Amino acid sequence: MKQNMKDGFSLVELMIALAISSIVLVGVISIIAYGTNNMNLTKARVALQDQAKDAMNHISAYTMEASKVDWYDSKNVLLVTKDVVQNVGTDETITTTDPNNQYVYWIADNKLFFACVTDPGIDVNNLQADQKHLLATDVATFVCKEEKSVSKAEKYLHMQLRLRDEKSEFNCEKDISLRNR
Repeated sequence: MKQNMKDGFSLVELMIALAISSIVLVGVISIIAYGTNNMNLTKARVALQDQAKDAMNHISAYTMEASKVDWYDSKNVLLVTKDVVQNVGTDETITTTDPNNQYVYWIADNKLFFACVTDPGIDVNNLQADQKHLLATDVATFVCKEEKSVSKAEKYLHMQLRLRDEKSEFNCEKDISLRNR
């Protein structure tokens, strides 16, 4: 007896194999697209978090040692003044305000800027590019409020910073203890 040998696949077998392969391929591509989208969203959020962290740390470093902190709601401007303390003798110290130790933070065009100013009444929008430093981009909100602790007589600055781009948003709040004045 002779057996009938087939030399290939039938059209039905090829169609079934193609359908199964297509279903598997669509599933794999969907998983890759979902992972890529999540990776891009995570990168955007991490970039915003890094900007917020760096800006908050910068403001904290200058504000903790400040002798005076003023927040101007109408302009969204934070003015930080550091006094210079000099020891004249063993018992005598002199505290003076050095105009070179006044720092200002403000928002312009959704960017947070920092500058050392000698005149606190200066219009920060008229500063030259080499006089100001960019701290963060994509800034939606920057608000500060000086508050007093309920349990202690300590003062602190409560800062809120919200960054938002087309892919993500990040909110950051921080309380900075102020030197007793």
